[in-house]
Amino acid sequence: MSLPPSQPEGPGASSPEISPAWPSRIPWGGFVALAGSLVYFFFFYFRLPLSESDEGILAAGAERILRGQVPYRDFFSELAPASFYFQAWIFRILGANVTALRLTAWIVGGILSLLIYLLARRLLRGTDAFLPPLIFTLICYPYTYRVSHHSWGNVFLYLSVLCLSQLALRPPTAKPLLLRLYVFAAGLSAAVCLLCMQPKGAWALAMGIIFLSLSEGLPGGISLRAGLRKGMGWTLWFILGAGFVLALAVLYFDPIWMFHRPPRPASSATCCS
Repeated sequence: MSLPPSQPEGPGASSPEISPAWPSRIPWGGFVALAGSLVYFFFFYFRLPLSESDEGILAAGAERILRGQVPYRDFFSELAPASFYFQAWIFRILGANVTALRLTAWIVGGILSLLIYLLARRLLRGTDAFLPPLIFTLICYPYTYRVSHHSWGNVFLYLSVLCLSQLALRPPTAKPLLLRLYVFAAGLSAAVCLLCMQPKGAWALAMGIIFLSLSEGLPGGISLRAGLRKGMGWTLWFILGAGFVLALAVLYFDPIWMFHRPPRPASSATCCS
């Protein structure tokens, strides 16, 4: 409400750095994309019946995990396990019911719209960045409004691409350590995508390795061999991130030495019809 203090004038005077006001620091575009998609998806909240087999498989696996069973030990599924555990955590909070499934589909749809907007903002200017999430919100997601392994896999696939875009479109003043953390996070997300949906995860891992191997050579105009040599460092950080997640999964499910354990009591494993 008061006037700013007077500043010295003259050739030796230095202009102070003015920090932007707090409203300008809020990512309003992302907020609009998230809130707008959630409002629109709410009209589909209970309209679609549970007629999709993927949703039933996911819910059944999550419910078995809540009863203490472990995938690939107590029950088998050809699908990867991460989506079962994500849904089991939601069931633990909200209860194993249809409302929890509908709420999961609602929230995941909003997260996907936000991630699509963030990716579009890296390539498009101004309001053009709202076009991809608008198409997704109005056309794509309502057509498949359900919880599935594909939905969870897409979340982590987009996260991996978003982290890799920080390296692809990095400014000249970008800090190398921060870029390495982005690449490491891209590997983490790609591995979680693999644990949600195997084909998407395999594509995420292959895409990341190929991009990082060629990222230093193609834009700079240097030889392919020199570019591959420079890209090996980024590829190593990506592989470390993916290997960290996959190592934790192996230690948890221990498929090698699990067969040497004594069998569980029959009462702890319940077969489903």
